[in-house]
Amino acid sequence: MDIVSLLRDSGLRATKSRIAVLSFLEQQRVPISISEIAEKLGAVVDPVTVYRIIDAAKGAGIVKEVNLGTGSISYELAPDGHGHHHVVCTSCHKIADVSSCHEELLSRDALKEARGFASITGHSLEFFGLCKSCS
Repeated sequence: MDIVSLLRDSGLRATKSRIAVLSFLEQQRVPISISEIAEKLGAVVDPVTVYRIIDAAKGAGIVKEVNLGTGSISYELAPDGHGHHHVVCTSCHKIADVSSCHEELLSRDALKEARGFASITGHSLEFFGLCKSCS
């Protein structure tokens, strides 16, 4: 993925700090918290700047907020604005990606049930259970 093009296409300047943070996110196999990003990149990017970069990237739709039930919010790259979903083991915290959620069907059904709403602009879906090793 070309981080510079991703930033520019999203209307954000491709600064060294933004490139460093988003490149780091791209290398992660699982969503990661801002504090973990700041800790890992502390020598390269100031922690306050990491928070600002994640906030701007989230607003631009290239970073997705993920709640994995750990008590803190994690983040991952989602250049299409949607990304994917996760299955999280509640015992060992192993995380697996799930790409299919039938978003169109769920959105249609949600709009039928939720009276007074005209559209759905986003969603968050995570599954929790036990992995094979923990069950």
